[in-house]
Amino acid sequence: MNHQAAVKQVLAQYPYDKRERKRLFSIYHAAADRLEGFGWCQRKGETHEGRRCMSQAVSKASSSYDDNSRPSFFVMGYGPSVHMFEAQVVGQTSSLAQEVLVAWLGEPIIPWNDSPERTAEEVVKTLRALADYLATPPEVYRKS
Repeated sequence: MNHQAAVKQVLAQYPYDKRERKRLFSIYHAAADRLEGFGWCQRKGETHEGRRCMSQAVSKASSSYDDNSRPSFFVMGYGPSVHMFEAQVVGQTSSLAQEVLVAWLGEPIIPWNDSPERTAEEVVKTLRALADYLATPPEVYRKS
């Protein structure tokens, strides 16, 4: 199965709408930006210098706060119920982002990231290619 078909299969399992597509698009581009700006690493999630592996970059891009505790692309609300709801949405979005990435790669993220021949350029290019693929209208994903 090619990576596009695998992604379609994953997305078909979820109530997928335009907002979620935009979130995933933003997550993958934000993760790529992070890796370009701070660096990429292998065999660990994050270094003291701020470099991250692909999985950690996607995970952090999925959260509501970036490294400086400023709101990221999610809109923040006020009050405990809003924050609990937001945490649930962020968790679901992060899980979906990881699952879609695994489908795109065709294997688990960490072994793919840690492969000796892997380069930072390839990781960034892969994240951007997935984001750009997700820019396709969602109706295309639902047709098999």
